[in-house]
Amino acid sequence: MSDSGVGGGSAVLRQRQARKDPDEATAGENTEGVSRGNGGDANRRSEQGGTFAQQSEEQVEDGEVGFVLQKERLNLTALLALTAVSFAVRLYRIDEPHYVAFDEVHFGKFAAYYVQGSYFFDVHPPLAKLILGGVSYWSGFDGSFTYDAIGTDYREYPEAPYVALRTTCAIFAALLVPIVYAASINLGHSNASALLAGTLICFDNALITNGRFILLDSILIFFIGASLLSCVVFHNQRRSPFSLTWWLSLSATGICLAGAIGCKFVGVFVVVLVGCHTIFDLWTLLGDMRMSVPRFVARHFAARALCLIVLPVAVYCGFFYVHFAVLPRSGSGDSFMSASFQSDLLGSKFHNQTFLQPRAVAFGSQVTLKQQTSGGQVCFLHSHPSKYPLRYEDQRVSSQQQQVTCYEHLDHNNWWVVKHPGSDSLEPSDPPTPVVDGDVVQLVHKQTGRRLNSHDVASPLHAVAQEVSCYGEGDERLAAEDEWVVEVWEKGSSSGSNGGGSSNGGGGGG
Repeated sequence: MSDSGVGGGSAVLRQRQARKDPDEATAGENTEGVSRGNGGDANRRSEQGGTFAQQSEEQVEDGEVGFVLQKERLNLTALLALTAVSFAVRLYRIDEPHYVAFDEVHFGKFAAYYVQGSYFFDVHPPLAKLILGGVSYWSGFDGSFTYDAIGTDYREYPEAPYVALRTTCAIFAALLVPIVYAASINLGHSNASALLAGTLICFDNALITNGRFILLDSILIFFIGASLLSCVVFHNQRRSPFSLTWWLSLSATGICLAGAIGCKFVGVFVVVLVGCHTIFDLWTLLGDMRMSVPRFVARHFAARALCLIVLPVAVYCGFFYVHFAVLPRSGSGDSFMSASFQSDLLGSKFHNQTFLQPRAVAFGSQVTLKQQTSGGQVCFLHSHPSKYPLRYEDQRVSSQQQQVTCYEHLDHNNWWVVKHPGSDSLEPSDPPTPVVDGDVVQLVHKQTGRRLNSHDVASPLHAVAQEVSCYGEGDERLAAEDEWVVEVWEKGSSSGSNGGGSSNGGGGGG
């Protein structure tokens, strides 16, 4: 067989591999002559086939997993037109209805709290609420309108920035349309298919309605869509690893994942999806025989760990840092937090309660003592200025000293000062003298200055139990029994499971 024949046959073979042509060449008479005769045509087809093979290299390799991607360029005109329609549909008469609707009563209120700087508690992470709070602040809102009730007419409160907040949510909702269009193109679909997908999102009634109110969902869905688009773009850069576009798309995926879970915890599902794709991607790289250097695979793993774990976690924590930084004042969420946390809030009844207190319980420490009941509830040792009645309904007589109760909620009347019986000081010494096992202490109620006391007087609830009271000035007709022995139990021991005390950074029991 001549050289031209061999060259022609080889060219035809390459062309058929690139085109995935199932037809096979048939043998016949005068093979050598046919080969020579078709040599020129085969060489021409070789040039065409070689060009086609170069253009469709991705198609051939993607064909190995069962499908062929036909890449198309973005139709910018169609994209802009579809985006404009999406904005028009969602922003049309955005001020209607003119009243507080559905969960605007919650998320509008949270935006007002950000402007006020008043601490609040919510089950969702803070990113979407921070965005709404920022828009409220930048629109000149002073936080005076707090969206107290569904049905409140906005027109009676011209200071309410509800149009700005609704517009913000509508913008995030409208941007989902170009994201879906771009993702469809990057997934290898035609422009017609991408336009159809974008149009369906554009005119989806549920998405339109949801995006026209002050809700978190439109911001959440935006970040979910952006996460998937970034992941698809990153996947398409797999033949250009560690290029600028590769790094940017991978980093954008991590940031958008943090944005999704930073709006609502349901964003974790897109994190799982991208995580599964990443595991599959790394497994594919590990099995790629062309990638024989383990260090190269390690670089891929390190890059994904950096951009899909470290970066999202850092960004997510940053949301909470900003959240706490802009809420320095006491507010409606105080009761959900510990007394130590509340002591850092301006205007809190616990403000500076534990300021400059020793970390371990010492003489002069301010502590709360809590008891876990048999039903699993926790209550705090509590007192207040009220006194026991002289006589109970069953005609039993009390000491008429200050009441001591067990209270389930955080309160400033739960605080006690650990005092040394031989000293009048209620402040920690310098250096502090720690309380240890076997020490005798007095517990002074911080708000009233009276000492915790128990004596041989029947309690109000059980005649066989001793009354616990607070002893102080005017109670001298009965002897004071206000000294207590501290017994320190190891954590987890059976004897110490029913009681304990705690202070800022330390704890004790008795």
